Amino acid sequence: YALQYSSLRYHCQSMPGTIKVKNKIREYRLKRGLTVAELATLCGLSVWTIRGLEAQKFNPSQKSAGALAKHLQTSVNSLFYLPS
Repeated sequence: YALQYSSLRYHCQSMPGTIKVKNKIREYRLKRGLTVAELATLCGLSVWTIRGLEAQKFNPSQKSAGALAKHLQTSVNSLFYLPS
């Protein structure tokens, strides 16, 4: 549990008062034909983190956002956006 928690804190940001960004991770992942586990491995993230991000439960760190955009072959700005 401690390892997963510290990994989550490193890769995700869910601070009070912050705006949660929306994302198209699932859409891009499916276009590439990747499973959640495959994307997680490519990005160095846990399956739990990818699922949480796809469910819009928290914001990614800059490092995680960059890794996701790289492996989904798109830009960070195309993958993540502010809610209307």
